[in-house]
Amino acid sequence: MEEEKDLQMGAGEKKEAIEDKDNLPVIRTFKSDSSRYIKEEKISAIDIASAQIKRGGSLRYGDIGERKQFNWQKIFIALLAVIIFVSLGLGSFYLFKKFQGGAEAPTYVLPEPVIIADEEIESDFGNMDSIIQGPLKTGRLLYIPLVTETSLDVKRLITGREFFNNFEITPPSDMLGDLDNQFMLYVYRSDENYPLLIFGINSYERVFAAMIRWEIISFVSDFKNIFSVDYNSGSKPIFIDKDIKNHDARVLINEEGRSVLMYSILNKKYLIITTSQDALEEIFRRFSLPQYLND
Repeated sequence: MEEEKDLQMGAGEKKEAIEDKDNLPVIRTFKSDSSRYIKEEKISAIDIASAQIKRGGSLRYGDIGERKQFNWQKIFIALLAVIIFVSLGLGSFYLFKKFQGGAEAPTYVLPEPVIIADEEIESDFGNMDSIIQGPLKTGRLLYIPLVTETSLDVKRLITGREFFNNFEITPPSDMLGDLDNQFMLYVYRSDENYPLLIFGINSYERVFAAMIRWEIISFVSDFKNIFSVDYNSGSKPIFIDKDIKNHDARVLINEEGRSVLMYSILNKKYLIITTSQDALEEIFRRFSLPQYLND
């Protein structure tokens, strides 16, 4: 009985061997061998992957991911290099054009005048007289921003002190300290063109006291270089107080009894000097109307 049993078992194993041999593929590949190994050992692909990782190995998929990341780094570095190269090229071109054609003229914006005029013509000291005597319609107010250039070729408005120095006008020394940087030149047309000088001041009391002293010393002779003052320089100047449009003014009266030079301090902030009462009245009128003010 045992011999028959052994013979049956041998026959069975031989039959399985024959069947396995019949199932072998004609061409063996890694895929077919691994599938056969998994089937015989009764394990899964996950078990194989886990064992590979525990041994410190790496999966092919992970290698691919690392290669992809490395390639992106290369692309980023290449793009950065291109950007730097282009920036250097543009910068070099700009510097070349700048030195080749010279520096561009700087732009500037002049501050607005306190009182808005009907017209505006920029000038320097050299062209000032011709603009003052230029054509202007009756009742029109012209603003002439007097400018000078800095060391950087940038234009700016001149100050009151610079105006005095240019025309060799000598106000009392203590008055100069109370002038701020604001200076404005206007021209008003009535029967002829009348210039008006407006200086910003810091102290009404000190400036007014200095003006009273200046009347006696050299006020008339100083401004003869700018205004056509019809006054006999041999006689003592006589200034009187006068109300003009509800504003106090000091007015020089000549031998014929005409007003030929005057000044007033507007709103305790601006010293106005002119030769025409009509011009002074126009400044007072505009100062009382919001549409004419930039202050």
